[in-house]
Amino acid sequence: DTVRLRALRILEEEATLISALVSDTENTPEDVFRARLLADLFTTVEDSRQDQSEQFARLERNASEAEMQGAWQRCAATWYKCLVLDRAKSRLGFARFLARRGRLWEAIALATEDATPAAKRPPLVVCDQTSEALLELEESAEGILALLEYEAGKHDRIDLSVPELTTVASAETKDLESSVSVGPDSADEPASKLRQIAKLALDLNLVKLARTALIRANAADATPLLDERFVENELLRARFKLLEGRVGAARAILRDASQDSPNASVATLPGLLRAEVLFYLGSAAAQDEGEAVARGALSGCMAALNELDPVAEPPRTKFLLDDLRLRATQLMAGIALRAQDARKARVLYRNATQLVATRGNLCWAWLGLGEACRRLEEPVAADRAFKQAIVLDDCCAEAWGSLARLQLEQRNLGEALPAVELALSTGLGDTNMLRDLSSLLENRAASWK
Repeated sequence: DTVRLRALRILEEEATLISALVSDTENTPEDVFRARLLADLFTTVEDSRQDQSEQFARLERNASEAEMQGAWQRCAATWYKCLVLDRAKSRLGFARFLARRGRLWEAIALATEDATPAAKRPPLVVCDQTSEALLELEESAEGILALLEYEAGKHDRIDLSVPELTTVASAETKDLESSVSVGPDSADEPASKLRQIAKLALDLNLVKLARTALIRANAADATPLLDERFVENELLRARFKLLEGRVGAARAILRDASQDSPNASVATLPGLLRAEVLFYLGSAAAQDEGEAVARGALSGCMAALNELDPVAEPPRTKFLLDDLRLRATQLMAGIALRAQDARKARVLYRNATQLVATRGNLCWAWLGLGEACRRLEEPVAADRAFKQAIVLDDCCAEAWGSLARLQLEQRNLGEALPAVELALSTGLGDTNMLRDLSSLLENRAASWK
């Protein structure tokens, strides 16, 4: 508290001096920018006594945002800040991120801190669990630990055996290439539970567990899957192929699943499942340079979502609908921007800023909106969008870099140079943006000579 008060006094004195300079008719852009920075810093220090839970929630959103943008180092650094602030609350979230990045043993170490001691923790037997308990597995330390330890081969904590299952070896020869020998698959049957385990494994990028669960689910029953169950299984198979990096195979599975077949009629499928299939088809096509197919699939996904009424859905389903809409919009906007269709990208990113933030804090939406406006030569709108992105996540190097590039293009060195410094200090790694900044700075320096 003493240090905070002292810092506030110093900032207040500095702000007074700068304010006097700014009020002068001969004030410079550097003075204005410094005054703004001091005002922001003053507010930050003054508010530094805010409730710890609010700080943690903000950092958690920033970590999720960084993961959405593929900024792995920033995501890990933000999770470390969460650990320092509230280790108990952040362990499981950080463990999930580490698992998705393939750092299993570090994830296991974090999850172990929260879980019941191993001596008192019984093995998890899938066939003994209710469907509701399996859905909540990922929310418990014991559930996360069981999944991670199985994947790491530490010991067989998940009993994936199914009653009257013959041999897994015979099922493995199918290599998950076809959905055969599976039955009615009600919510209480082993095959359904194994598919829920496979879904949890896919969410955490656990290849071994996902493969085992899918193989044994396909071997658990004796009659072909039809309609909704067939498409759900195809979606899991496709997601597994994507996890293995077999994008072409995943795309083929999803393309077939999105069309009428002897096993399923698309018209009879639930809207959410139809939207999921089209979303993953769009995602796979975007990775496979099939952007025309991706646009069509994602537009179909949005159309399927628009047919549903979120208000009438239970909270869990409503969250899934909002999350799918968010991710589909992000993909569509990114495709539009890469295709140099800045007008369409601007509309999509602007719509995204109004969506429910199921992941992150929508920094990516404001960042994309700013870039679309910059390409459309709307510097004021671009400046506003980039600064809003920085407000949401002031550690986002791309946001600082984008603001710096915009200000350099507008020949506003007063704001550009501090933004360049902050972009570099926060770890800007985008080679194209670094090249642009370097070129703009060189041109500016040449004009001084």
